[in-house]
Amino acid sequence: MRLLLATFVCGVAASVVGQCPVEPLQASLNPSGKLVIRYLNSDIRLVRAVQFIVARQQVGQARQLIVSEYSLKANLRPKHDGMAMFELGERNLDRSEWAALAEPLEVEVTRVSFAGLYTWMAPRNNPCRISLSRR
Repeated sequence: MRLLLATFVCGVAASVVGQCPVEPLQASLNPSGKLVIRYLNSDIRLVRAVQFIVARQQVGQARQLIVSEYSLKANLRPKHDGMAMFELGERNLDRSEWAALAEPLEVEVTRVSFAGLYTWMAPRNNPCRISLSRR
């Protein structure tokens, strides 16, 4: 019985670790030059903060290049969605540099902080990503 219970607990813990507590739903650059990200708190806990990166795959390399990082503080209830807008030049690149990027870009959730001081960090093969569309 203990072996069965231990196997069940390990299986549930492994599946929870691999899931995205905050899922990016849509990411785009709007005409006014802002990065707009819609996301969903798919977890059962209250989200306090989310960290995003914009990344691109380097041609011929397994590693990605982080183009920019963004974070926000928000109280997002479980099973609710939210939207964040960021100025493009507020971090690493200005608007002209963003426009010059020809490779497909992705927005990834890399860290989520919950009420109760619990923090989730994306695993190495981050499944919490979405392609960035340019309007």
